[in-house]
Amino acid sequence: SLFKSTQTILKEFFKSRGLSLILSLLAFIMVFLAMRYFYRAVYKAANLDRPENRPFFIRVADVVYHIMTFIIATVALLIVLYVSGDWVLLGLALIFLVGIGWTAREALPMFWEQIKLLLNLSTVREGERVIFNSLPWEVKSLNIYTKFYNPSLKGGLIRVPIREVFGLQSRPFHKDEPWFPCEEGHVVRLSDQTIGTVLVQTPEQVILDTMGGCRKTFETSTFLGLNPINLSINTFGVFITFGFDYEHQQLITREIPDKLREFLETELTREPYGKDIVELTVQFKEAGASSLDLLIITVWSGKWASDSLSIGRAIQRMIVDACNKYNWGIPFNQITVHYGNPEPRKI
Repeated sequence: SLFKSTQTILKEFFKSRGLSLILSLLAFIMVFLAMRYFYRAVYKAANLDRPENRPFFIRVADVVYHIMTFIIATVALLIVLYVSGDWVLLGLALIFLVGIGWTAREALPMFWEQIKLLLNLSTVREGERVIFNSLPWEVKSLNIYTKFYNPSLKGGLIRVPIREVFGLQSRPFHKDEPWFPCEEGHVVRLSDQTIGTVLVQTPEQVILDTMGGCRKTFETSTFLGLNPINLSINTFGVFITFGFDYEHQQLITREIPDKLREFLETELTREPYGKDIVELTVQFKEAGASSLDLLIITVWSGKWASDSLSIGRAIQRMIVDACNKYNWGIPFNQITVHYGNPEPRKI
């Protein structure tokens, strides 16, 4: 039957040629893995992961080692085929290797670029700063799988195939140069007017706890594209424009700003954040269409960044209280209608 015929053929194959093929492949894999294990053990023992511990001759040895690993594993495969006396598989293996060598001519420029990267002689170098996927990274090590590291991101160590490094450019960086505009726990304001506390920031996503109590998720590159303003570093400002009626034109440049500043200084001391105010300025801003506008500038310690909106509302309330106390009028938008004689219609 067909089943028995197939079973007989497979038995004969694995008794002779199939056995030789399996043993040769096992020899290739075992030699390759053994050399890779030896390579990692030497690196770990000699602490060669850091760029300062890898001079040029060590990098040359790395390149030679990677090439010799493939050559020795291939020689082990051919030796097994030779010892087993399977000349057909040995001939096919040699033809296959010749074909690989012939095809590799087209890839020689790419191999040369990889060798330069491994030797730290290309446009990307270990210990420098590089932009990859719109994010800054420190090049921790250049190898078959290059390691990029960002200390400000959770899970900020990624492994990138060396072919992905082609076309990138690195540069030396200053020790005080930031790796991300914020840290977890900081309050940020985005260009789309979103304000929130950073809960998580990773190479893939940034999650904000917005003032409304919900969580908003951004792709990390999109988050950076929204030009985040970090409110938690040092200080932040709250700017309010408030209009007064034109009947106070004689007082708006001197008397009203001075009284309003004194009133705000007194009222703000009653708030829990009042002791952390850094600057309070009240200035005349402009004469608007229906109001005389003052600009109130307040600067606060960064620890109150999450309360920036409530601080702004509180200052608005205090200004209205000051208007009630000093009988200052608050204008409203007005429409002026001009009347004229219509032209006589022609009949």
